[in-house]
Amino acid sequence: GFISIRSTNQKLLLHPHLKHMLRLHKVLRAQSHKLHNFVEKHPNLDGYLGYYTVKKGFKRHNFLHHLANIPYSGESFSVPTDVGARSRFGLLGKRYITISNGYDDTTPTTADTKITKVYPYHAQVATLIKHANPDLCIVQVGANTSEPISSADLNLINKTTLPEVADIIQHADLHIDNEGGLVHLAKALGTTSCVVFGPTLSAYFGYDGNINCEPHQCGGCWWMEGT
Repeated sequence: GFISIRSTNQKLLLHPHLKHMLRLHKVLRAQSHKLHNFVEKHPNLDGYLGYYTVKKGFKRHNFLHHLANIPYSGESFSVPTDVGARSRFGLLGKRYITISNGYDDTTPTTADTKITKVYPYHAQVATLIKHANPDLCIVQVGANTSEPISSADLNLINKTTLPEVADIIQHADLHIDNEGGLVHLAKALGTTSCVVFGPTLSAYFGYDGNINCEPHQCGGCWWMEGT
């Protein structure tokens, strides 16, 4: 338990970790007035929050550290990986890249949202890569929102656990994707991604060191509809 009560004098004793959390909560509350409108209108002003964050010189992955006055230690962290995954899927000893065309399904989406979020030319890109690098294996990863890419050499949609896909991405030469969860996983594992951005703001979501591809039109318009 984080909290214990001493029956003799009914004093509340706080665990050191909880004291630290309460201190952070106090710091964040002091900063929260700056973000009141964003919080009240969530998610309809999330796109503007991205622009606000970038203007302040931060990104999605380090802005809360700034607000809480916590030193940012980077994107790499330990992720459970299934070290036998590459062997089971015939990838051990091979050079390969991973590719995904899925999108986050945790928030309501429409047909238009899918069109703007999902890059429609992954198959053509995979074909060009294979033409230039015939010995390179192209592995499609993803879950229920992904659609098969005909030019991929290996289709692993809905065929891997998270530790399995983590092991596969960790040893890939490159990961190609829309902006989404597997890009964050790749960054944590130290794998470079080529990320095609649409409605989400690359200056806010993009990681340094990745290949961040800007849309030719209508970019950075994510959740910009409420006032």
